[in-house]
Amino acid sequence: MRTVLVGQTLISKQAFVNPDNSPLTIDLDYSGKKRDKDNPTVAPFEIKGSGIREIKVWE
Repeated sequence: MRTVLVGQTLISKQAFVNPDNSPLTIDLDYSGKKRDKDNPTVAPFEIKGSGIREIKVWE
């Protein structure tokens, strides 16, 4: 997901960018799974389908 999809920060009204001011691309979720480019999940985890999921974040 290119951060152009998420707009600007609420307070400073700044875009989400890399330190070199290039557009930030978030193509992996929290666990390293590739995100769906066309329809990314709005969450830290890329999960498709419905139902209860159990996710272990750390030991």
